[in-house]
Amino acid sequence: MKRLVLITVVFLCFHFLLSAQGDSIKLWFRGNTEGKFIYKTWISLNNRQNMMKGVLYEVNDSSVLVSNSFLKKDYSIGKYNVTKISFRNIDLVKIRMKNSGVIGASLGAVTGFVAGWLIGLNKGDDPPGWGLTFSARDKAKIYGIPMAIGGTVIGGLVGSIRIKIPINGNIDKFNRNKSRLKTHTIR
Repeated sequence: MKRLVLITVVFLCFHFLLSAQGDSIKLWFRGNTEGKFIYKTWISLNNRQNMMKGVLYEVNDSSVLVSNSFLKKDYSIGKYNVTKISFRNIDLVKIRMKNSGVIGASLGAVTGFVAGWLIGLNKGDDPPGWGLTFSARDKAKIYGIPMAIGGTVIGGLVGSIRIKIPINGNIDKFNRNKSRLKTHTIR
């Protein structure tokens, strides 16, 4: 019963950490960008030859502003340039939080290790008399390390996923996605 309660508490803690990931990262920013964090942005232009890379700075009525700086300190001292892109020129916007792959890999590693550790402890000690016997702590390490590696890979892959927002030069699609785009701006 104690192990079941322990497993439930650990699961709920990690669930809270994963769901509150964005909110805790927002606390890193101060100044003009308080409560905001940086999203890397890739904008495919309609001519299919150019791609604009940067940070989604602001969304206006018919355009987006993209900044060239990926450093949060540059926004507090005004050390960045902004490029305006009309909705007519935007084919597709891809967005991903800065360092989300590293954050996902870290959370995956910790979650995998703790889950493996608890599974190993739950298996208990092997009875004596068998050829190879392992204690519950040994089993915890045996299960925890591979699950941490798997969690690292899965968390890194999930964290690297880009949000895709199609615009296709269409004002209606731009207006439908405007509020979604605004949630990813630095300003």
